[in-house]
Formats: sequence, C-alpha cells, structure tokens
Amino acid sequence: MKTPQSKKILTIEGLLEKAKKVTDAAEIFSTEMKTEQVDFKFDKLHLMDEKNIQGLGLRIIKDGKIGFASCTNPVDYEKTLENAIASSKFGQQAKLAFPNKKSPKKVKTVSEEVIKFNISSGVDIVKEGIALIKERNSEIQCDAGLSKVFSTVRILNSAGLDDSYSQTGFSYGISGLIIIDNSFLDVWETESSCKLQVSTKKFADNIIRRVELARKVATMPTKKLNVVFMPRAIPTMISSIMIGVNGKQIQKKTSPITSKLNERILDEKLSITDDGTLDFCTSSAPFDDEGMPIAAKHIIEKGVLKTFLFDLQTAGILNVAPTGNASRGYNSLPSPSQTNIVIAPGTWDLQDMIKDMKEGLILYDTIGGGQSNMLAGDFSFNVGLGYKVENGEIVGRVKDTMLSGNVYETFNNIIGLGNSTEDVYGSMHIPAFYFKEMSVTSKN
Repeated sequence: MKTPQSKKILTIEGLLEKAKKVTDAAEIFSTEMKTEQVDFKFDKLHLMDEKNIQGLGLRIIKDGKIGFASCTNPVDYEKTLENAIASSKFGQQAKLAFPNKKSPKKVKTVSEEVIKFNISSGVDIVKEGIALIKERNSEIQCDAGLSKVFSTVRILNSAGLDDSYSQTGFSYGISGLIIIDNSFLDVWETESSCKLQVSTKKFADNIIRRVELARKVATMPTKKLNVVFMPRAIPTMISSIMIGVNGKQIQKKTSPITSKLNERILDEKLSITDDGTLDFCTSSAPFDDEGMPIAAKHIIEKGVLKTFLFDLQTAGILNVAPTGNASRGYNSLPSPSQTNIVIAPGTWDLQDMIKDMKEGLILYDTIGGGQSNMLAGDFSFNVGLGYKVENGEIVGRVKDTMLSGNVYETFNNIIGLGNSTEDVYGSMHIPAFYFKEMSVTSKN
C-alpha cells in the first residue's frame, strides 16, 4: 500500500517563479526579526522575553492592477499567490515598474557588539540606572527597558532584482515617576541606535536635574510667549511637515504645500534633510522597501521647499521620479515615508535662549499633538514637562498648560536654532528651537 507523499513546500524563489508565470509582474518582500528585551516596572524586573517574527508580502500586477497578500508560514505561499491574484481584481491601477538593479551596500547597519550582547547582562545595566536615580531620590519610582534586535530584509522581483540587508538595533530607556504638588510627574530618557550605546549616568543625571527643577510649580499666563522647544519635543511639530511632503498627500492634492515646490514656505533659518545613508541610524538602509537606492535629499533648504517624498506607485501616478522613500511591513503595501531627519543647527546656545526670555516657556515633552488638523499644520497639545522662564531664569514647572497654533506659521517665526543637535529616537538629529510668540493657554 502506497503512502501519500507530503506536498512540497515552495521556496521564496519558487514562489516568485510561479508568480511570474501567472501575472504581469511580481515582487516579494520578506522580513525576519529576532527581538530580545528586558523590562522593569516600579523598580523591579517585570519581563525578560524573546520574540521571532517572520513574514512575506507578495505584490503582483495582473491585468494592469495591483494585488497583494501576505503570510507568515511557507506552507501558505501558494495560497498567498492565489489571494494576491484575487485581490488584484479590486486593486489600484498599476503605475509602477519594479527596479532591476542592486543598490550599492555602503551603509553600516550592523554592529557586532549588539549581536554579541547577552540580554541577561541588560538586567544589570538597568539595575545600575535605577540605583543611580534612587540613591539620589528614593521617592522616584522607575520603569525601564532595554532591547536588542536583529532583522533581515530581502526583496525579489520579476525584473531580476534579488537584494537583502541586515540591521541590528539597540534601545535603552528609563522613566522616573514622582508625586510633586499633588500631581504625577513622569521624567524620562531614551536612546536608540543600530550600535550598542548605554548612557546610564547621563540619563540618571538628567532625570534628577529635571525633577529638582520641578519642585516648584510656576503660574503660567494665557498669552503669546516665546517658547524654547528642546530637541525631543520638536518631532510633534515636524510630523506635520512630513505629512505635508508625503507623496500620498501630494497625489491626493490634500497637502497645503502641494503647489509650493521651490518656494520659500518656512523661515530661512530652517533646513531639513532626509538622509537614510547615515551609518548606524535606525532608519538607514542601502535601499528602500521596494529596492530603490536611498540617497540624502533636501526637503527644506533655507526655508525653500525642495522635494516631496515618493514611492514607486505615487511617483508613477504623478509622472515624477521616485525618491527611494518606500516603507512597509511584510503585511502591507508600500507607502512614502521619511528615513532619518537631519535639521541643520543654528548659532544659539541653550542658556542664551533662556537668558533672552523676559517671560517664556522651555518645553521638554509634549502630551498629544493630534487633536487638531495635522495635515493643515494645525496643532494643539498639552505640555508634558515644561518650565516657566522669568527674566532669563527657570522659576518652576508648569501644569495644565497647552500650546496651539499652525506649524507653517510657527516655523516662519523662528528666533533661532540651537548650535548643536541631539539624536532623537535614533532617526532624528535635531537642535533646540527658539520660537517667537506662540499661543499659550493655562488653567492657572
């Protein structure tokens, strides 16, 4: 009696070959990721965990339309092809051609130190950070975390491209929670990179210093005031500009700057670059998520709008060149996105900004930011951690305070930029911003 033979499982290469026979064009986006992490809650070890994630996305063009499906198991590759073809019947008209050339691998994205790092030693690192904080202020309750990641991306398509790269990631953060003046204050520090970096003492020093500055609560008026945004607070504002230059919004003509290319739209002090070629930054890679080469490009140059960010499809719809800004997960179609954001520094020292204010606000963290029309550039968010400045000196923490306005107006009202940049979230290099007469609302 014959036993039934098990069904042969397709390889990724086999899936592409099969797709090529039944579609006009096909592309496979494959990812594998291993994450190890340590988490502490209220000063104590809460979790040590390891996760492995892999997935595959198949995008096809069939009868001129785009189809897509994804899976996490090679057993499902054939079904994924069937689903992608079925979805193409309702898909968008394809306006793209898959690239066929490999990208030069010049970007450093892998750290051997991270690969060799034993996550169990992360427990000791976190404990040290918490101890440095609590020995100076035992009232502070600490949450903290540390993680390492190793991931691989591979892209194959029917035009002949088969390219891949790997990336390491390392993140470390501590937050300190304390009750001051009958309200909770959460002060935190975090860093991310492709490299191994641990700023334990710096984090502890910063958290203690900001807690001490918050001991006194200052009364904030409701009026227009000069405001200093520290680097970590600026992404809330920058996000509106990134939405505005996103190719999807340009395609839909919903961006307020759609027709402003090569015009000055922001203060001439401001220059913003999208640069995915920076070594060991978390959004760096030799190519984007469609296999297109990544290059540095000026978004804003001395206030002038220089480019929008496109993936293949949005560029094809608008009949413009793609910019190598496709981003996606294995279970989604590509869409345009920024890589690493670099803002050129100015000439102001932080202390000079503070000394320049007769009455103002220095902002470290925000709460919210999406309450208003972000696409139009409108913003309205609460101050998370901020301090009032009087006659050039910090006089206390502010509570129940909100900032509102329009990004395009605010970024045309820059007094100055900090003379150095900070690494924010591993993918942004940002100076402090000194704005003139922002709308401040307080319940005090």
